[in-house]
Amino acid sequence: MKDKALVYMFRDISQLMALGCKVVSRTRNTFGAELIVRDGKYKLRIDYTKGRKPKVFVISPEIDMRNSVEIHTFGAKYHNDYKRKIPELCLTYYEEDKWDKSMPIIKTFVPWAVEWTEFYELWLLTGKWFGKGVHPQREKIDD
Repeated sequence: MKDKALVYMFRDISQLMALGCKVVSRTRNTFGAELIVRDGKYKLRIDYTKGRKPKVFVISPEIDMRNSVEIHTFGAKYHNDYKRKIPELCLTYYEEDKWDKSMPIIKTFVPWAVEWTEFYELWLLTGKWFGKGVHPQREKIDD
């Protein structure tokens, strides 16, 4: 029997490339892809390891991390490929978004990441986060 996780991973790579993403790293069980959104203002990185939930980072522009939880990030994480810390986005509800490998990344994490950039722009203008979410050791944010 074929390894379904591997089949899904290669499906995701093909779909991301068709979307215009640049696959910048790839092994048998992992890949990293860069995506430019919002007319070139944001450069995002999607990292996927077979059997795990994708991770999405903001490469540029520099993100105001004074309140990393409020803007729905896991904080700045060191990324080997960029040799610096970059924000990792929190894009799912822990209890409600049960992502699994059969769900295409271009229909889940890509639109969620683009939506995050919209919420971030609004937060910069208003000081209020309009997205919803759940964070470890925090209550649900939904106002």
